[in-house]
Amino acid sequence: MRLAEIVSTSRSVRETSARSDKVRRFAACLRRVEPDEIEIAVALLSGELRQGRIGLGPATLREAMPSSAAPSPELTIAEVDAAFERIARTTGAGAAIDRTYQMSQLLARATKDEQQFLALAVLGELRQGTLEGLMVEAVASGGRASGRGNPPRADGVRRPRRGGTGGAHRWAARAHSHGHPAVSPA
Repeated sequence: MRLAEIVSTSRSVRETSARSDKVRRFAACLRRVEPDEIEIAVALLSGELRQGRIGLGPATLREAMPSSAAPSPELTIAEVDAAFERIARTTGAGAAIDRTYQMSQLLARATKDEQQFLALAVLGELRQGTLEGLMVEAVASGGRASGRGNPPRADGVRRPRRGGTGGAHRWAARAHSHGHPAVSPA
């Protein structure tokens, strides 16, 4: 899936205050995600990175931000996730410079909207009026129009507790591995 679809969904979710609309919009986006990318998509839509904090702060992001943006969306969420994984693994002498360079390379391939989204996600500042529970509900709904639904308890996959961070994308991956229909190929 292209990052632009995640960015567009995030913007759409920020524009509504109705819980059911947020869930519906998340679920509609998640229906289009390839099964091997569901954990990445859920993390990004939740406004976080699968890797957690990756050693980039506001000053580093300002330094890494290119003066121009890509003319059209090309980045995939798998490419973004792989870049964040490399950045997170960068340690040792000169790591700050290397992380800045890697982030600048990623941002150079992003459109203006994608650049803004990525910067906010890295900083944990993506505010879209969501709680983790909304994302879990969207994944569990399997994209049904009502936006309501829960995974069957008998499937062995427990829902994450609401209010925490980082659980929705791990829940989605576990649900997928257990064959939950909301996150498994049809």
